[in-house]
Amino acid sequence: EVIIPGHTSHNRCRFCLCLVVCGLSQNSLSRVEMLLSSPQISAFLGCLTQAAMQSALHVRKVLARNQTVGTYVTPWGAQADVVSTVDVDIAEWPGMVLRQRLDANWLIVSKPLPSNTRVGTEQIVLGDYKLDIPVVTASAMYPPGRFWRLTRLSL
Repeated sequence: EVIIPGHTSHNRCRFCLCLVVCGLSQNSLSRVEMLLSSPQISAFLGCLTQAAMQSALHVRKVLARNQTVGTYVTPWGAQADVVSTVDVDIAEWPGMVLRQRLDANWLIVSKPLPSNTRVGTEQIVLGDYKLDIPVVTASAMYPPGRFWRLTRLSL
């Protein structure tokens, strides 16, 4: 005889799930089914489905806020990182392919460009889901100085 501590359907679900996962005989499963009334069978199936999904489904951080995804570098040596504006956590099934692509605009730095200037998006694709995350410059960028311009005159 099987004793289930506390007679709640949640405990019974855990016990039944253990029997199913451990691969006990059909006879053992029949005894478990007798413990459950009709409403509890649907609760059991719900627990079984939830447990199977939780073991396979993984949540992972794909992009962190202020994470560098690219860098702008000018011919005169100015440099600014391109960073994400938000955290992105994605729930994925095993075997799914995650694709990321940076779509950054061309920058013409004819006047000072302040930090946090939106310069494009980081596109994240997982299965049928597509996210476009705004990206910005992490620091200011300045046009070339007079000396650099004078030494690069084209005649």
